[in-house]
Amino acid sequence: MSNFYAFLHKHWQKLLALTIWLALIGGYWLYARHSGASLWQSIVALVQLLRSPLMGVLLFILLYTVRPLAFFSAVVLSLLGGSLYGPWVGFLANVIGSNAGALLAYTLGRFFGQDWVSAEPKQSSWVGRYTERMRRNSFETVFIMRLLYLPYDLVNYLSGFLRIDWRAFLAATALGSIPGTIAFTLLGAGIPFADLIIAVENQHIPRLPNALLYTFISFAILAVSSLVSRYMRRKEGDPSSAD
Repeated sequence: MSNFYAFLHKHWQKLLALTIWLALIGGYWLYARHSGASLWQSIVALVQLLRSPLMGVLLFILLYTVRPLAFFSAVVLSLLGGSLYGPWVGFLANVIGSNAGALLAYTLGRFFGQDWVSAEPKQSSWVGRYTERMRRNSFETVFIMRLLYLPYDLVNYLSGFLRIDWRAFLAATALGSIPGTIAFTLLGAGIPFADLIIAVENQHIPRLPNALLYTFISFAILAVSSLVSRYMRRKEGDPSSAD
């Protein structure tokens, strides 16, 4: 029995993600079986549900919040938020959902302990270079990691495992994620996949008046962020040795 609990403690993230994906697949299978809807019709129905004025936004935020449990891409959901709700509401929904999801992942990491990160991680590893600094300078390090677009969920869980202050983590996440959130929201708004799906279903071509503008701005933000990231990498050098 002790081996079973040890296995659960070590692989809980993978097991939880697998359970969620199996539930989603099973839910779709039951829906398709009872409604007779094809995969495309199911996608259209989901888009229409998410685009409902209030409940759709709340459902989207809920999905974004639980997203880390399924290891689903945050970038894809940020694009979808911009596509569904436009730049303003989409940005607000993405910010609320992403920060709520980050806090959830942090809480789970804190609850399940530090087994994933050794007490003295190898300094040659990515984890080793940042672990000690995250413990000493939580806000600054998480903020830099967000600007550098390091793996989003890995930063969330690692922060929880290391038990850094949750207020510093949440503040650094909220501020450091703003450039990427703006860029991906605008990109989704500029290439509105949701509008295209509905248009195909209704057999008409949608107007995309802001597509070029939003796409240009989003890529400009990503380019600037990339330059800032390179500058900060050069300035930081070896983070493990910085104060």
